[in-house]
Formats: sequence, C-alpha cells, structure tokens
Amino acid sequence: MKMNAPGTPPAHRLPVLTEVIQLTAAVEEPVEAALVEVDFPLPVDEPVAIAVPAPVPVPAPEAPRPEPVPAPEPVLAEQPVPFAHDAPAPPEWLKRRPAPHVRVGLPLPAMAPPSPLPADFSGSWWSRDEGPAVVSAPVPVPVPIPAPVRPVETVSEDVLVQRVFEGLEGQIDLMFDHRMREAVVPALARAADSLMADLKEQLHATLHEMVSRAVAIELARQAHRRESGS
Repeated sequence: MKMNAPGTPPAHRLPVLTEVIQLTAAVEEPVEAALVEVDFPLPVDEPVAIAVPAPVPVPAPEAPRPEPVPAPEPVLAEQPVPFAHDAPAPPEWLKRRPAPHVRVGLPLPAMAPPSPLPADFSGSWWSRDEGPAVVSAPVPVPVPIPAPVRPVETVSEDVLVQRVFEGLEGQIDLMFDHRMREAVVPALARAADSLMADLKEQLHATLHEMVSRAVAIELARQAHRRESGS
C-alpha cells in the first residue's frame, strides 16, 4: 500500500497535530518513505516544533472488595422452666439439691423467762395490755413566793459624812505609815552609819586606855618586887 507524502508546513507557522503525526509515521516507516517522491527539499537548519501528545492517565486498579461475612446464626439457649408452687420439682433438680445436715445431740440453749413489766407501765400504750392508757392527773407545782423587799432607809447627810470619814481614816493611816517609812529609813540608815563610826572610835579609845592601865599596873608590881627582894 502506497501512502501519500505528507505536506510540509510552511516556515512562517507551526505545524498542527495531524501534520506532526503524519511526519512521525513517515520517519518510522523507511521502506514506504523511500518509495515516496519528495517534491521539495526539507529544511535542515530550521528546527521543527513537534507537539508531543499528552500522556493519557491510566486509571489505578481497584482494590478487591472484601466479601461480606455472614452473621452467625443465633443460638437459642435453653430457657429455664418457670417454677410453680403446685407443680412438682423436676427430678434433676432434686438430685442437685444437697441433703440437709441434721445435727443430733446438741442441746438447745435455755431461754430466759421474760422479765415482768413495772407496775407503772401496766396500763401504758407501749405495754402488752390491750386496755386504754391511764393518764394520771397533773400534780400542781408550788410557785415560789418571792421574799419581801426591804424598804430603803433614808440616811441623813451627817451619817453619810461620818461613814466616808471612817473609810478614809484607814486609808490615811496606811498612806502615812508608808510615807514615814520612805522618809525615815534613809535617815535612820545614815544616822546608824555615823553612830557606828563614833562607837568604833570610842571603843578603840577605851581599849587603848584599859591596855595602858594594865601595863602600868604590871610594871609597878614588878618594880615593887625588885625593891622588896633587894
């Protein structure tokens, strides 16, 4: 099959997509292109803009969907038989029931007799009697009589003055004693110091005089003995 030679686009414009596809097919088939007669020389120096077709997006493979898992069939549990007071118990229940343990020989604890109720509670509402409660009559409470108030005595002015002086007399005595002690004690201390100094001087003089007399008497005695011995 002989294909017609594709037309060369002019130099002043860009080739379209159909022209580019025709030129590409002519280059890929050299045998058929050799049989085609070229009427015009192909430009070598001028670059030819070739429009590359856009890549066609390839759809991503879909992930396999998981198969639905069938739901487990409901298991019907054995329903317990309702208990009835009139119906007899099933034999399997009687086998499960443990035998009662009977204790033999254990004496029961002795019960203490009930304590008798007091006489005051025999007819009250919380006692065991069924009779009506007996309400005692209210006891009169004696009201204390207040002590009589003494009348206020009228005191004259002279009596009030006398009482005030009697109260102040003791306070004045205490104050005078305290003041006297404060004034006399230092004076007595100074007088005692001077008196002690005078007494010491007199004592020294007396002792000196006594010693002098004793020495003179002893010297006189010794002189008298010497004269009598000679």
